[in-house]
Amino acid sequence: MSFLIINGIILAFLWEYVSIFLKPMIAVICRKNSPHKPLKQDISNLQDELSKISMIDEFAKYARLQRKLNALKDKLGSESTQHLQEMVKLNLLVTGITQVLLGLITITFLWMYWYEPVLVFPKAWVAPISSFISFPTSIDGAIGLPFWFSVCKVFAKSTSTLITFKK
Repeated sequence: MSFLIINGIILAFLWEYVSIFLKPMIAVICRKNSPHKPLKQDISNLQDELSKISMIDEFAKYARLQRKLNALKDKLGSESTQHLQEMVKLNLLVTGITQVLLGLITITFLWMYWYEPVLVFPKAWVAPISSFISFPTSIDGAIGLPFWFSVCKVFAKSTSTLITFKK
């Protein structure tokens, strides 16, 4: 019985919080694989070099460096767009795979323990809605796994919205 209670709670919270934990991890992975650092350094060096050159006195050199700077900025923009697209693809892939795995685990868990009562109370405590909450166990006063899992999911959803608003 306690196994069903704990696993129901864990699965419900995993469903709600897995995306909250995955997003920062994917961002860190993508940040470490970012090819922009050398390009940003080159842009910074060119900007420093441009600030030291007088536009009026050395116009040809200034214009050449300005064209290089513009080309590097364009390259950075296109690489940033490409990197962002790769990050979105990775995010969708990891989130999709995680949700499919969680779905399979949840379906298996519900299928294996479908007829097991999670908790059994005296019949008088849950008399008006006993048949609803005991489904599919058919035991008066019992709390069925589908009802328990639904309650856990609602609770996890309400706490996840509280946590995401506090950021």
